Amino acid sequence: MTARRGWTIGTAVGIQDKAGWSLPEGWAADPEAESIQAAVETRDGPVYTDDCVGFFFHPDPDEMVVYQVYVNPRGMVFDQRITFDENMRYTVDVSWDGEYGIVCRIVDEGWHAEM
Repeated sequence: MTARRGWTIGTAVGIQDKAGWSLPEGWAADPEAESIQAAVETRDGPVYTDDCVGFFFHPDPDEMVVYQVYVNPRGMVFDQRITFDENMRYTVDVSWDGEYGIVCRIVDEGWHAEM
């Protein structure tokens, strides 16, 4: 994640669920919280052009598949599956949609995203 305008950005990984997945949380502290950008209001829209937190998941080390997920302060998601071949060339599947429980909130000191 890239900081802008003096932001402090971080992630915290929560406890694992029964399937062994880690539950991520992202936060961004902004000294100008009133200027948070969150224009995208559609699933798989260009969330990465808004203020956002992003995660890469590689759940199975034996498979060459990575999942990329971005979430903006409105809780809108852009996600895709990236598959690598044996030569590390990749194919992106933007039609892939994960299933998430997402809670985002804007607070005085910035915003939080929980998945």
